[in-house]
Amino acid sequence: MKLKHSARVKVYQYVIAAIALIIAFTPSLYAGMSQADLRVVVTALGIDKDKEGKITLSAITIVPQEAEPFAIHHVVTAEGDTISAALQNLSVRTGKLPETGHCEILILSKKSAEAGVDAELKFLFCAGVVSGGATVLVSEGEAAKFLEEEAELNDKAIRINNIIRYARRGAHVVIRTLHEYLSETASVSRCTVLPVTTIKDEEHKGIETAAIFDWEGKLVKVLDKKQTAGVALLDRKTKSGTITVSDFEIDGKNLGNISARLRGKSARVNVEEGEDGLRATITLAVRIRLPERHILASFWNDAASQRHANELLEIKFAEEIKSKINAAADAAKETKKDILGVMQSLHRSDRNLFAANLDSSIEYIVEVSCRLE
Repeated sequence: MKLKHSARVKVYQYVIAAIALIIAFTPSLYAGMSQADLRVVVTALGIDKDKEGKITLSAITIVPQEAEPFAIHHVVTAEGDTISAALQNLSVRTGKLPETGHCEILILSKKSAEAGVDAELKFLFCAGVVSGGATVLVSEGEAAKFLEEEAELNDKAIRINNIIRYARRGAHVVIRTLHEYLSETASVSRCTVLPVTTIKDEEHKGIETAAIFDWEGKLVKVLDKKQTAGVALLDRKTKSGTITVSDFEIDGKNLGNISARLRGKSARVNVEEGEDGLRATITLAVRIRLPERHILASFWNDAASQRHANELLEIKFAEEIKSKINAAADAAKETKKDILGVMQSLHRSDRNLFAANLDSSIEYIVEVSCRLE
């Protein structure tokens, strides 16, 4: 049965009206959705890796709110046979697209580091998942557990970022970004040093030690505090920090611990052939300032006594710094890793000597001078 012309016109009018309504109201459905509804912001990523190579990826995500607190930190975990698969599963778990451009921290569990994480870190950087400026840390325990506790501390305004900023300014530990890790492991030194951190309950232990990584991204050795400080003192990025001398004595009187601030330093490495390999002479000149200078005021009877006290302080601080660098040199010899940059210096100064001594042992000679300002 054919419709009359007037009936067909009415049908067309109804269809057009329905389409118009759909076009008019559908955009309003999306207009009410903010970017926060479509994406989830990731501020930190953690990598755990088992013996079979299976990856557990953890992420601290931020959920914005209109009322205080304006953001809630959640930890989401996902597993995968590869880092790429774990990232995909992370999207499935959150139901949103993870925005990792704001990721500031990468946490590697110690077990993962011992198994090797070079492939995972290279993927995160080369695929543009994480920027090269993200700080890379090693956690004594599981990375997922670390991030869970960190998320709780974030709500209490105690953030790992603050600890990193403090450590970056100090002279007790080195801080490395993802880009620096990749650059150093691919350099002639073929190794790098990454900071180690832990959180226990609500008390943050901070960053006090570091770990040596080889060119395959495997953890070789965890340094103690003294060895870590020795590496930091020779690191070109260390510009300030505090150095402490224990049980400082003058004229038979023990003044206890004396602390000085690092004001500047200049390091030089000279490498030459030795009897059984290479001999590296590390020369470090430091300038320090004594905030507690008033402690010595009672010993300044005249210019000579003041000069004597200053010279004694310079000697003691030089000995303290030298002992830390010697400890780091012992770790370098034990692991046969170029954590003090000796081979890098040799590569710049004498390519032929470098090529002839790639596997040679290194004898370290440390000379430190200190000037009190």
